[in-house]
Amino acid sequence: MRNLTREQLYELLWTKPTTEIAKELGVSDVWVGKVCKRGNIPKPPPGHWQKIAAGKVIRKLPLPPPRPLQAINMYVLGDTSRSRYYRPFDWPLPKTDDEPIPPPPDPPIFSEQMEQVRARAEALMAPLKLNETLTRPHAMTFRLLSGDERRAAKNWSWQKPRFSHASGKELLTALNRLFWAWESLGAEVRVDGLTNQSIAIDVLGKHIQLTVLDYRGDGNSLDPRFKPGAKYGLHWEYVHDTHRLSPKSLKTYREYDNFQAETLRALLVESVVIAETDIRRHEQSHYEWIIRQRDDVIRKREERRLAAIRHHEEVQQLIQKRIDLTEVAISRIANAERLRSLIDAFDQKISASGHPVTGYEKWRRWAIQQANEIDPRSMSVEHIEQWISHFYLHE
Repeated sequence: MRNLTREQLYELLWTKPTTEIAKELGVSDVWVGKVCKRGNIPKPPPGHWQKIAAGKVIRKLPLPPPRPLQAINMYVLGDTSRSRYYRPFDWPLPKTDDEPIPPPPDPPIFSEQMEQVRARAEALMAPLKLNETLTRPHAMTFRLLSGDERRAAKNWSWQKPRFSHASGKELLTALNRLFWAWESLGAEVRVDGLTNQSIAIDVLGKHIQLTVLDYRGDGNSLDPRFKPGAKYGLHWEYVHDTHRLSPKSLKTYREYDNFQAETLRALLVESVVIAETDIRRHEQSHYEWIIRQRDDVIRKREERRLAAIRHHEEVQQLIQKRIDLTEVAISRIANAERLRSLIDAFDQKISASGHPVTGYEKWRRWAIQQANEIDPRSMSVEHIEQWISHFYLHE
C-alpha cells in the first residue's frame, strides 16, 4: 500500500473505477470510500464509468480545500504515518568530501503570532452550534459506551462504569459534542483500549491526548490526599492511573463544574493552539537538527582534511627517517673501510721499515675492533632484524 496525499488519491479516483484502485492498493473499495469521507475527497457518482463508456462527457467534481484542522501534507492512504505535521527542510546530505556543502535552509518563519492563531481559532469555533446530544452518538462515543459495558461486566472495585450515572452522562454528552465538532473541522478522534480507555485527537496532524475525570462518579476511588474542588478535572495528557492523580504534576490540569457551549468552544480553540505550538516547536527542532547535521559535516570534513595532512606529514617523516637510517649505515660502512685501509697502510709501512713502533699493536687491535663495531655488515641477525624494524615496513 502506497502513501497517497489527498490530491494523489483524488486524481487516481477520477482515472479508473474504485474497485480497480482498491485492488492495486491491496485494500477494499469500502475502505477507500471511508478514506475519501475522512479526507473530504469527492468520488465519481454511481454510473460514472458507464456514462464514460457510452461516450458522454461527465463533469469532474473539484477537490475542495482541506478542512481547517486537517493535517498539513496529509497522507490519506498508506502503510506508514498518515500525516506530517511540520514543514520538512530540503537539505541534501553530501555523500563525499568532494561535493560542496549546501548552504543551510532558511529558518522557519511563521506568518502569524500565536495570539493571531488563537484569534483565528476562536473565529473558526464561534459559529459552531455544538448542539449534538446522545441521540446522535459519534462512533468514538459508541466506543466509550462499549468500554463502559465491559467495565460493568468485570465488576471491578477499582474501575467502574464512567457514564452510567448523571454526571457521567453529562460528561459523555460533552465529549460527544466535542467529537462531532472536531470531525466537522477535519480533525480525527480516536478512543484506544477496551476497558482502560484513552482519548486522542489529531489536530492539524498533531496527536493530542485528552483525559477527563468525573469526580462525582470516580471520587470514591481517588487518592484521599487529593480533594478536587469542582465536578470535573481535565488535562491534555494521558495518565494511566487516574486514581492516583496529582494535579501538581500536570501542567495543563484544570477543573470545571460543567461543560457549557462556551467551555467546549474554549477547549476546541485550545486544541488548535496546542497543536500549532507543538508544530512550531517540532519545525524549529527539525531546523536546528539540520543545522547541527550541517555543522557536523563541516567539522568531520575538516577533521579528515587535517588528518590527511598529518598523515602526509607523518609519511614524509617516515620516508626521511628511512633515508637517514640508510645513509647512516652507508656512511658507517665507508668509515669502517677507511679505518681498515688506514690499518693496512700502517702495517705495510711498519713492515717495510723493519723498525717496531711502540704501542702499535695495542692501537691496531683497538682500530680493528672499532671498524667492526661501526660496520653494520658485522651486525648479528638479531641486530639486523631490530635495525630493519625502525623502517616500519608493513606487508
